[in-house]
Amino acid sequence: LLVSSGTLSMSTTTGLTFKNSSGSTISNPQTGSTLYFSGTRSDANAALATLAYTRNSTGTDTLEISLVEPGEVFFTGNNHLYEYVSSTLDWNGAKNAAAARTKDGATGYLATITSQAENDFVSARLSNAGWMGASDSASEGVWRWVTGPENGTQFCSGNNPCSSVSGRYANWNNGEPNDSSSNEDCAQFLSGASGKWNDLPCSGTTLPGYVVEYGAPGN
Repeated sequence: LLVSSGTLSMSTTTGLTFKNSSGSTISNPQTGSTLYFSGTRSDANAALATLAYTRNSTGTDTLEISLVEPGEVFFTGNNHLYEYVSSTLDWNGAKNAAAARTKDGATGYLATITSQAENDFVSARLSNAGWMGASDSASEGVWRWVTGPENGTQFCSGNNPCSSVSGRYANWNNGEPNDSSSNEDCAQFLSGASGKWNDLPCSGTTLPGYVVEYGAPGN
């Protein structure tokens, strides 16, 4: 259960197991803007019958309900599943690890973001910063998607700014990509659900995770 503003609570939680976005079981889980829980249908129905929503200020909101595992989101715009994986792997390690993951028969890959709607949806639900499947390591300033069905597709050219190629989508943070110290060739989602992107050294191990996407045309 997810709301963008305010707090959800259920006064009855008998039989339910609650987890955080990393999939770890937690205690005192009855309130928050996001609730991950599992249980039998009868226990879930009993709990949902007591669901309450308190908004922080006057306005409207949408309650989003997803039948996925903690850390996952499903985007109906392309029918793809996204998963945040906590890890300190460098970009190449994350790329290989993503390709080794599967969900419901679909093979994973570092996320490729090709629209504002996709970027807004995914970034708003990330638990932290993470690698995505873009790089200009083959040719400086030639930013391409190098994973998934978009593998090999150039989406922008240059550094600070990176100009769109054929109108393709990008959402770099101000002043990025900048190839700082002539050593930043791999892309990441910034933290804080800003939706902005940044370039980092591919060998870096300071990011707390990476974003895996599952799905391709017709899948």
